[in-house]
Amino acid sequence: MEEGLKEWKANIFGNIKVAKRKIEAKLGGIQRMIHDGRGNPFLYKLEKDLHHQLETLLYLEELSW
Repeated sequence: MEEGLKEWKANIFGNIKVAKRKIEAKLGGIQRMIHDGRGNPFLYKLEKDLHHQLETLLYLEELSW
């Protein structure tokens, strides 16, 4: 049973780390575009949504400790 729990935790929280990296990369690209003066309402909304998703993932990651 202990091995099963370790595997489950690795799968779930490993996926959180992957998702977090993807969101951070997307945010970096969006922020570069905004900084370069290419911002638009869609990008601002996407940035806000991604920040919210990142906050949720950070909370879930915190729970894993």
